[in-house]
Amino acid sequence: MATKTRLSLEEFLALPETEPPSEYFDGEVVQKVSPNIPHSALAAWLASRFLEWSARQEPCLVGVEGRHVSRSHNKAYLPDVHVTKRSRLVGHETESPMTVTPDVVVEVLSPEDRPSDVLRKVELYRELEVPAFLLVDPIERSIREYRAGSPSRTYAEGDSLDLSPVLPGLVLDLAELFAVIPEPGNQSGQR
Repeated sequence: MATKTRLSLEEFLALPETEPPSEYFDGEVVQKVSPNIPHSALAAWLASRFLEWSARQEPCLVGVEGRHVSRSHNKAYLPDVHVTKRSRLVGHETESPMTVTPDVVVEVLSPEDRPSDVLRKVELYRELEVPAFLLVDPIERSIREYRAGSPSRTYAEGDSLDLSPVLPGLVLDLAELFAVIPEPGNQSGQR
């Protein structure tokens, strides 16, 4: 029986990047799934909304798959989309990987995602007490929202999701979000 080699967090961070990128959870290296077209379109739409909000309301660092690390939790992770208020980044502006926990994290599900990996992400973001974590399901056309200290909520395609007080006044229209991808079984993108 083969045994897995376990690495320390520092050993993992010293490794060259992989494609698709890898994450680190308590000694285990987990390669992310390559994003498909719906995944990347949804992530891009969300990142653009966060950037628009940031330009109007409060300067934020908005990015996709930026490496973050939590040494106290022994984790290195790459959220599909992350938002961190610049006021919280003072003294950390040029860090790589980023040690400041994001204010908002988005993970977009892919058909190839293993349920255990998704659960690991939910547990990670709860442990880190990320103020708002959105798990986007392109097939179900829904978002499960996790807020620190609150039960999760699920929003369907016709709903709006208000990210206040984390990002005050930012409301995501899920019909607009899911309009960027074709409906299942409709490859032309016509609605």
